[in-house]
Amino acid sequence: MGFYQNYLRLCNSKNISPSAAAIDIGIEKSTVTRWSQGTIPRQATLQKVADYFNVSVEDLLADNKNTPTVSGEGVTDEDIKFALFDGDGEITDEMFEEVKRFAKYVQMREREKKN
Repeated sequence: MGFYQNYLRLCNSKNISPSAAAIDIGIEKSTVTRWSQGTIPRQATLQKVADYFNVSVEDLLADNKNTPTVSGEGVTDEDIKFALFDGDGEITDEMFEEVKRFAKYVQMREREKKN
């Protein structure tokens, strides 16, 4: 898990969207998009983010392999929404249910291909 995944996890823990957190911190929303594409913030920005979430810069940059991913024990629907939709915008329950139905369809189609 890298910086952006840690950022998403921390936003989720505060029940705030990544864009809203960025605005609270004083960072442009477009910056979050660059982070989602792999850009790592400069040291001063890292410190602002760390201060906002009350964590260390090292925690923000940690590559913690033990943190749950999209599938696994301890992962909530909110975690999955953030992972699938990059935490951007409002995701309604209906939208999320549609994504789950599509995932089941893809899973079923893959099983049929194997048979």
